[in-house]
Amino acid sequence: MTRIFNPDLPMVIKTDASKYAVGAVLEQEGFPIAFESQRKSDREEYYPAYESELLAIVYALTKWKHFIGTRLVTRETDHATLSRLLTQKKVTTRLGYWQDKLADFNSGVVHKPGKQNLVADALSRCPDYMNSISIRSELPSISTRGNDQRSSRRLEWERAYHQCEDFGDILPICENFRADPEADSNIPVVEDGKEYHWEGGLLWVKIKNNWKLCVPPKNIRREILQGFHDHALAGHPRIGKTTLDIERIFWWPDLKSDTKRYVKSCIASAQGKASYARYGGLLNPLPTPHYPWEILNVDLIMGLPKGDMGYDAIITLVCQLTKMARFTPTFQTAVAERVGKMLVREVIRLHGVPAAIISNRDSRFTSDVWQEMCKRLNITLKMSTAYHPQTDGLAERTNQTIEQMLRCAILRNEHEWVDALPMLEFGYNSTIRSSTRASPFEMLYGFIPCKAVCRKYNLTTTTSSANLPLQAEVILRKARVELERAKATQQKYANRKRRPVGFQIVDYVWLKVSHLPMSGSANSRALSLKHRGPFKIISRVGQLAYRSKLPPSIWVHPVFHVSLLKPVTMNEFGLRSHTSLQVPVHGNEYEVQGISKHRDDPRTKRRWYKVLRTDRTRRWEPESNLLGCQQTLYNYFRGVHQHDVVYRVEEGKPLDEWQPHER
Repeated sequence: MTRIFNPDLPMVIKTDASKYAVGAVLEQEGFPIAFESQRKSDREEYYPAYESELLAIVYALTKWKHFIGTRLVTRETDHATLSRLLTQKKVTTRLGYWQDKLADFNSGVVHKPGKQNLVADALSRCPDYMNSISIRSELPSISTRGNDQRSSRRLEWERAYHQCEDFGDILPICENFRADPEADSNIPVVEDGKEYHWEGGLLWVKIKNNWKLCVPPKNIRREILQGFHDHALAGHPRIGKTTLDIERIFWWPDLKSDTKRYVKSCIASAQGKASYARYGGLLNPLPTPHYPWEILNVDLIMGLPKGDMGYDAIITLVCQLTKMARFTPTFQTAVAERVGKMLVREVIRLHGVPAAIISNRDSRFTSDVWQEMCKRLNITLKMSTAYHPQTDGLAERTNQTIEQMLRCAILRNEHEWVDALPMLEFGYNSTIRSSTRASPFEMLYGFIPCKAVCRKYNLTTTTSSANLPLQAEVILRKARVELERAKATQQKYANRKRRPVGFQIVDYVWLKVSHLPMSGSANSRALSLKHRGPFKIISRVGQLAYRSKLPPSIWVHPVFHVSLLKPVTMNEFGLRSHTSLQVPVHGNEYEVQGISKHRDDPRTKRRWYKVLRTDRTRRWEPESNLLGCQQTLYNYFRGVHQHDVVYRVEEGKPLDEWQPHER
């Protein structure tokens, strides 16, 4: 019940706004004096919340202007930002107009929570205003008329609605409500907090003030997902973009999870898109050795200019504990037997037989000669997995350092690198390593060798010979502690950007091949696939590697680090089958079983070899194509050195018809 207005009492105006209307109540001492509400116009329905709340205040003050006059009135609203209206530096034309209107009144704004503004809230949500809005006008425009095909599709949806468990409860309510002649068709059916509407054989639901079409399962949802992801006009977008596109028009209870599973099971997306996930596999540092040269890292630096004696490569031998390195010049064509002799001369002769050797999967280290030699010396071979050089990271990093030192030392003549290498090796081994806080010389011998500048000023860095063994032991012990600490710190910070990855036996995975030779020809590198597969996991190797079952056409070592593997998500919609996928046969790379002939072409300065392929066919290949075949070349030339025959080019004849000429 309202009171009669008393001009001597203070006044309070409470306002609120909804999407459809504004409401206000005028109070004195907590008792209502007057109520007002008004439906918004079509244009005002699109006002943002800030302007809608301000519209309610302007409407109330204008309506009760005869009560207010010049008296002080308090405005209560549940929109806190209205209290800063007069302090805004930039305002729109509409807000400026309303500010001029508010300037005619002596009023102040007080913020009140929505729970304390129930009366104005109810007035702005009067059912009469809401019912006057046609739901049909808010629905997306979908024609209910058309050809027979469109009508049959509508009937298919209607039958699917009745068979659907997701909408089985709400559908009878909507149909009965529509059949009631006294029911207002503009009033939606509310179920589980959602508004539903049945129109033309289609079920609609209101989500975030927008009407969306409910999609029944299962084939229909598959068609929707296919159209928004697999269609030529869609372009295979990622999960988030596909979900947003579908949510603009359609809705069903598990839309996000279904879209996620569908996109993950897309073969085209899995093979053609790069993965932006964090690096797979947590860092697992190698164990710290107990004594110098117990564990050895081996690698080669290739592609150097020919220097003294024709050397064009460097063999790097690094101690895991002391970080001492031996750099020995050699040839790119050096085979396992030559590398083994260098190991004996540079390491075993001076420091004894190592317990283990860490290397990559170079053909020299996978050859029978190398493995037989290490077996006789009781050396354990630890090779990296395919295309994962981080396993031999110490040798790789050492190679980078010595390459930088060589570039700085031979600025004028790059062919002098062989002469500069011994002095640079001394400089490398006399430099303090950040991981051990000591130089390799200091850790191994107990003292720092004297440098040229020290000799100039007659300075020595050595101690008495009696204390050298004890000092070396103390330095080595401290270095092991520093090395363990450095590894722990590296592991801590590296794992922040990594994620644990694991697979089960018989799982299927995609293999990352964007950096492998089999990923595509050089002319189409930009369009080559990022992943191949799916391949089956057949065993686990260590903690972070798995052995996969590869087809015979792919000549890559089948053990891969988890960072190169991506799990396969099986398709739950039955649209695409992994079993029908044909593994692409790589035609650019194969294993050479043997070499039968070689020919020199003086015109192009190239040597050609007739090689035996795995399919027992033979073909001619230039020497530049025989990557990783050093051992095969060595065996070939060792067998024909007594009767070395060369074929020379004869104009006008094909390659196979060239005649041999004795040297």
